[in-house]
Amino acid sequence: MNELTLKMQEDQNIVIQARTMIEKQFLQQLDQFEVCSVENEISTKIDGEIRFIEIEKIVYEKDEPILDKLSNLYNTVGILRDHLALIIDSDGETVRLFVGIKSNEAASAQDSLVKSLRGNLPGTKFTKTRNSEFLLLLDQMLPIEESERAISSVTGVPSLKDPDQTFDIQGLERLINAMHGESFSAIFLAESVTPEDVAQMRQGYEEMYTSLSRYQKATYSEGKNDSRSLIEGISEGVSDSLNDSIAKTQTHTTSQTEGKTSSHGGSLFYSYTRGSNTSETDSDSHANTHTSGTTTTTTKNVTTSETNTEGSSKTLQLEVENKQVQEILKKIDVHLERLNEATDFGLWNFSAYFICDDEQTARVAAANYQSLIRGKNSSIEGSSISIWGKENAELFKIYQSLRRLEHPLFLNPEVPDWPLTSGSLINTRELSIALTLPRKSTSGLPVIEMADFGRSISYLSTPPLRKGIGIGKVYHMGESFKTPLHLDTDSLAMHTFITGSTGSGKSNTVYRLLGQLVKEGIKFLVIEPAKGEYKHVFSDDSSVRVFGTNQEQSPLLRINPFRFPKSIHVLEHIERLIEIFNACWPMYAAMPAILREAVEEIYRKCGWNLEHSISFQRQVVYPSMIDLVNVLPDVIERSGYSEEVKSNYTGA
Repeated sequence: MNELTLKMQEDQNIVIQARTMIEKQFLQQLDQFEVCSVENEISTKIDGEIRFIEIEKIVYEKDEPILDKLSNLYNTVGILRDHLALIIDSDGETVRLFVGIKSNEAASAQDSLVKSLRGNLPGTKFTKTRNSEFLLLLDQMLPIEESERAISSVTGVPSLKDPDQTFDIQGLERLINAMHGESFSAIFLAESVTPEDVAQMRQGYEEMYTSLSRYQKATYSEGKNDSRSLIEGISEGVSDSLNDSIAKTQTHTTSQTEGKTSSHGGSLFYSYTRGSNTSETDSDSHANTHTSGTTTTTTKNVTTSETNTEGSSKTLQLEVENKQVQEILKKIDVHLERLNEATDFGLWNFSAYFICDDEQTARVAAANYQSLIRGKNSSIEGSSISIWGKENAELFKIYQSLRRLEHPLFLNPEVPDWPLTSGSLINTRELSIALTLPRKSTSGLPVIEMADFGRSISYLSTPPLRKGIGIGKVYHMGESFKTPLHLDTDSLAMHTFITGSTGSGKSNTVYRLLGQLVKEGIKFLVIEPAKGEYKHVFSDDSSVRVFGTNQEQSPLLRINPFRFPKSIHVLEHIERLIEIFNACWPMYAAMPAILREAVEEIYRKCGWNLEHSISFQRQVVYPSMIDLVNVLPDVIERSGYSEEVKSNYTGA
């Protein structure tokens, strides 16, 4: 029975080990582990494998889902199996932002990144960083020689705080604002995971689920029956199966045969194996056998059996549910769902690193970033902050790994065969939260929101343009395109609406239009009741006459509102005049009626027949405002209103 108890204790240890790996409880001890040395590995050639661009201005389309656009951008890199990095460098006042890739075909990968950036964030301004400039940046952030700068790492699964929220509160500008006044650098590193590794991890989780599911419920029976050998056999099989499943989820194996074989990886690591084996066998066998013999056998058996059994049997049966195993199985289900999403969106090994002048600043930066990315579904996997100060012997090894844009690997004394990484497995949608961009402007990095307009010029009229006025080229999301824009001169006779924010160039556009019309000899009239800018622009043109209301600055504009075209009936014109006067000066009660009567009277005095809209004068005469002013008192006096009302109307 002691052997059975010992075996069940071993199985419990396997369950604990499985939970440790699934929840990544080892992350809490990363800063206590030894870092795998990279001195014997081939150093990364920055000029051949790494390319970066510096973001100088970010432009977003209004009301567009930013996270979806970032997912498209990062998925482009993931499809090419490249590694992605985002770097922030701040001196406490000004911030610089870099986005880069690490690839065996760096030039092609950078071209894909640039085109995807232009396609998803049009108008965003950036410049390609020279290798010499990037090396200088690395030397400032991660000096090769002894340094007193501290490093902190943040590991965890990013998630939205509220998937249904309509506003974004997880922009990177919140981290930058929180660290304002502090000099710090940040490296957000994401290594792409191949579909083959994803499939192997899925298989490992599935086998682990199958093995652990036997422990969801346990039935214990106490009696005189002995089933130790059966239970021991089942227990031994489950233990072997669990060990094999955990190994598959870690995908880390090492082997050595005749030839060359090397391999490394992890759940969180990758597996890469190359090898060659040669085997040659040559055998020759000859046999000649001749056998002759005679056998005679005589057997006689006599068996007598007598059994006499007496006694009583008493059995106690208990059924116990293992909540620990059930919770592990739930998390395995979630991991499998995330791996299925990774098949669609891609999978990454991600972690963030902060390099600061002291441990306290590094801890504050890491804590702010961790609170920024953690959300509703972040508990699926362990989250931790690790700190390496200047007194930590492993600090320089971490420097070396980060300079190569690689996650440092750690050796756990309890599991020495499985190097561990500080990264978490996240899909591309989660990566868009982890590698988010600022949503609002920060010092040194402007962020602008613009409206999206069509860039294809279409005309309502199907005939070709007879006269065209060139007003420039298409301007979209802060960038000028080569597409020229011409307006049909005849179309300017229609209503034209020119709009834009302050300083966008509305007035200059109209100036250009009018200047083109002057060259074409086309007449125009500009009524500007506000600033008076047009008179300064066109006053030097002899073909343009400028009128105003101040005779000290320009000739007065003299018009007779009582004059009207022959095609208009006089009563119709009078009605429109009353509406205009009523709009210019507030009138109440009987004022409009009195004004109409006065206007009709001055037309009659000028010889107009109001019914037939005919003037009896040889030369048509129109009344003026002076005539109206002279007639109004008489009209008011003849009205039947009281003296008080008459005096009020006269004064008004």
